Amino acid sequence: MDDRKSLYIKKLSLKDINQYKKIRLELLENEPNSFGSSFIEEAKFEELMWVNRLVKNHVTTFGCFEKEVLIGVIVAVMNPRKKLKHVATLNSMYVKENYRKKGIAKSLIETATDYLNKEGVEIIKLSVVTENLKAYNLYKSLGFEVYGEDKKSIKVGNTYINQYLMAKNIQIKRDTYE
Repeated sequence: MDDRKSLYIKKLSLKDINQYKKIRLELLENEPNSFGSSFIEEAKFEELMWVNRLVKNHVTTFGCFEKEVLIGVIVAVMNPRKKLKHVATLNSMYVKENYRKKGIAKSLIETATDYLNKEGVEIIKLSVVTENLKAYNLYKSLGFEVYGEDKKSIKVGNTYINQYLMAKNIQIKRDTYE
């Protein structure tokens, strides 16, 4: 990430709800083919829906800020089921357009990965639309590999969009020596 002192990453809290709502709606408006939800749907959400997104157990949203302005987000979703706790999903990755190509997305992914690692997650999954080669190449560079393709997973108007399903195995960090 850009090493300017004004950039930092943190877990979002209810104090960040207005900025989270704004960037979430921005990503849906600016990248309608990249996400399963739509701007029109989410713009109608009641306030409680936005609150729930930031306080849910097993869901952690990280944000990158420049000074006090939210410029990028990623969501880490852990599975609460006992047999599936070793697998988590990353979603809703987005960086504002004028902050791209500065390492912010990479730093958000690494922050979320480190967090999930400390929580005992062994496998991280994500999906990316096949036409988003910049995101695909970033995920590949960070060790994610394609394990499948979800054809026609998103439909915008009369256009179907495919997604690559990607995963990365991570080594669990332990505080003890073996």
